[in-house]
Amino acid sequence: MNRTVVVYCTLMLFVVMGAFASMALNNYGVLIMSYASLAFSILFFINLIVLAQRTDMPAAGKRMRGIELAALVSLCFLLAFRGLTIDIPFRSIVIPVLLMILMFIHLFDFSKIWNTVGTAPAKMKVGIVCYFGTLFLLIGAFYLFGVLPGLALVFAMLSFLLLVIFFLLSGRRNAVIVEGEKTNPFHMVSGFKTKSAILMVGLALVISYNSLNTLDVLPPLYFGSMPNGYYKVAQQAKDAKAGSKAIDPESFEYAYKKFVADKPAH
Repeated sequence: MNRTVVVYCTLMLFVVMGAFASMALNNYGVLIMSYASLAFSILFFINLIVLAQRTDMPAAGKRMRGIELAALVSLCFLLAFRGLTIDIPFRSIVIPVLLMILMFIHLFDFSKIWNTVGTAPAKMKVGIVCYFGTLFLLIGAFYLFGVLPGLALVFAMLSFLLLVIFFLLSGRRNAVIVEGEKTNPFHMVSGFKTKSAILMVGLALVISYNSLNTLDVLPPLYFGSMPNGYYKVAQQAKDAKAGSKAIDPESFEYAYKKFVADKPAH
């Protein structure tokens, strides 16, 4: 297995471990996830530098891969800082813009692959459509969970259905001849050397958690030293009564810690 793939898989594992630690109310869980996201950003940046030094790629393809890597560097960087509760100006605008850029890049990749399989059997075309359909639905769901959770859930379910169809059509029995070689949708997509698979796995992990959290199957992530419910109530009180004596979340957290520290042991 390629060493880079091993690194990517290890970082994905850290993200999952951090999520479970955070759901168990350990404040280091989100830190693990944030540092893993930062590591992804650094890896993509290194890939971007290596790409800039290559001379064996067509200019158009090199430009597209460069834009893809730059968008991934920025997205992972912003997600890392969000987990570290470091405020980045215009983050709520920049993240959707980056998602749109990635969607347009992969639309270009889809059109390129589609031209290659233009005369291939229908099951190859359906497999390609399912792969990119999964990716586009996951990008849409990632954004919609913060706006329209119900529609995001629908997108998530459809994306996983398309992914199952893609893998079923990528089995050995479904291999077809394309340009004189026996291949399947999986080999066709992986041959284009994009980061779409990494993006898809990352989005699938996030959206799986968001879906289960929305359905109250999994608890919310823990971002501080105070139970999520306390912070949520304090924040709502602050937002609803900004001009009143409603206590701010930071003071509430301090009072909560003091209450716990002063509470006599039984």
